[in-house]
Amino acid sequence: MFLAALAAFFALDGPGYLSLGVIKQQRDALLVFTQTHYVQALIIAFLAYVTATSFSIPSGTLFALLLGFLFGRWVATGLIDIES
Repeated sequence: MFLAALAAFFALDGPGYLSLGVIKQQRDALLVFTQTHYVQALIIAFLAYVTATSFSIPSGTLFALLLGFLFGRWVATGLIDIES
């Protein structure tokens, strides 16, 4: 399962999506989605963070910064702490 997930990550250009440049380009869209669909955004963010950390994808710092940007310091800390 791990190898299939890792292969899918690289086949679908996962590393290309995990960069500050992409986040900067999609900043406004991410903020609008987060504000209009807050609960869904929390669930998606939590599942993405859990998936990335469970498969050891080197993106934990980037995810933590993105969650802090989208949800604020305390909500992001709660999401990350729940996962731990």
